[in-house]
Amino acid sequence: GPVHGPSAPYGDINYDKCVDHSDLGTLLADWGCEGESCVGDLVHDGDTDQADLGLLLACWGEGCP
Repeated sequence: GPVHGPSAPYGDINYDKCVDHSDLGTLLADWGCEGESCVGDLVHDGDTDQADLGLLLACWGEGCP
């Protein structure tokens, strides 16, 4: 999965440094994906599901102006 450094907050799927609707849309489009190539798998457990949505929502607004 993606590696997040100090410049990208968790939940920032598209690496624009802001956790927002764009990241949510990507996560929802990836919903149910299984395997290591799932972009929405924020918790790195092999699938895109409610655990990833919870993390994204917990980080909502981070990095945004």
